[in-house]
Amino acid sequence: MMKVVSFLLATALFSCGTTKHEDPIQPKLPDNPTQTPEAKKKQQQDKTKVTVTSSWRTEAGKVYKDNKEIQLRGINWFGFETPDLVVHGLWTGRSMDSYLKQISDLGFNALRLPIAPEVFEDGYKSTQGKEKPLDNLNDLLVAAKNNGIYVLLDQHTCNYKQGLMGSPLACDKYTIESWFATLEKMARLSLEHPNIFGIDIYNEPYKLSWKEWQKISSEAASHILAINPKLLIFIEGVANQDTDTAGYGASWGANLVEAEKNLPNMPISQLVFSPHTYGPSVFGHTYFDDPSFPENMPKIWDAHFGYLTQKGFTVSLGEFGGRYKEKDQIWQDALIKYLIQKDMKNFFYWSLNPNSGDTGGLLEDDWITVNKGKLDLLKKLF
Repeated sequence: MMKVVSFLLATALFSCGTTKHEDPIQPKLPDNPTQTPEAKKKQQQDKTKVTVTSSWRTEAGKVYKDNKEIQLRGINWFGFETPDLVVHGLWTGRSMDSYLKQISDLGFNALRLPIAPEVFEDGYKSTQGKEKPLDNLNDLLVAAKNNGIYVLLDQHTCNYKQGLMGSPLACDKYTIESWFATLEKMARLSLEHPNIFGIDIYNEPYKLSWKEWQKISSEAASHILAINPKLLIFIEGVANQDTDTAGYGASWGANLVEAEKNLPNMPISQLVFSPHTYGPSVFGHTYFDDPSFPENMPKIWDAHFGYLTQKGFTVSLGEFGGRYKEKDQIWQDALIKYLIQKDMKNFFYWSLNPNSGDTGGLLEDDWITVNKGKLDLLKKLF
């Protein structure tokens, strides 16, 4: 989203108090003392390939796990994409498990985790919890599973210090091959953690046209599904760059106007369109000042992404939110009404964190008190 996030770098380290990472149960392959290093590497790859995971798919606007419909009632918890390289809020002394239990108790069953590529690389340190970012991510995934929470991994940036770059190819020394390699690491992680149900391949590609995004997103999906064909692929919209907007300025990630006519080249059963949309507390689109606001919003949402549900595609908002005050409250109320009418009830709200500069969070600034107005609003979708 277009946001100014307050990256809080704490100076004291706290224990994240999560469950120790457990290795998945895998068939044991015979050892061979004469194996070459290349053969040993292939054996490790073969072990990964036989790991059993859940099967996820979409059909007629719904999401299914092992042929049972699942409503994704999700929330974003950011931090792994920032210089902290770990979810925010651990500096308060609360553990990952404490937050996840609260998330579950509030009725949410899914989590979208923004992540930077550096989480998977050596030589980087988290500011809280364990030293290695990947160790913290593994701990969070185990704790999420123990609390009955599904996880969507979101590649949020191409560099943890550069923020929202608008394209996976916009960071220095990060090539398209680098991007595919990061996504492949996420896919392999899903084989270890069966509660990972999908990958959001890149956050808000606002610098790209739909034609450009369609091409590289198709390639990205093929790299992921070659490793785990049972994952869902979340593909966001673009913005206003060389793309039809239906006459309405689009939020970053909202514009899927051209998607039906130029679909990503991937199995539709694994595709989730995941637009982002924000109200007046984030950006002042001219249509927010129209005398007919908010009655004018449904036709705009229809034009940008809602029409896809009528075509049988699954659409799940990956980000929406705001301060939920004054005009922004009117906008959010109208959006929830629209989602109910369209039966678009899979969602990820932005955000759990209160330190999102232009939206605030579901939690208040003490990192424990729940914003009752926001929660009551979201529960209309449950």
